[in-house]
Amino acid sequence: FAPAGTPAAIVSRVHRDIRTALANPEIKEQLAGLGVEPDGRTPAEFKEFVQRAIKRSAELLRLAGIEPE
Repeated sequence: FAPAGTPAAIVSRVHRDIRTALANPEIKEQLAGLGVEPDGRTPAEFKEFVQRAIKRSAELLRLAGIEPE
């Protein structure tokens, strides 16, 4: 995640650096030990994933009758 309006060049660099880190076997092993399974989505794919998750969660809350307080 990054603040809204973060320049695309910075988002690209962070994504590239994260992918480089995830190629390191030691980091992969540490993440696996935490139960984390990185999938290497692009920033655009991750944004779509989060938007779908928010919509799904909102629908589940609506169906359960849960209202914000």
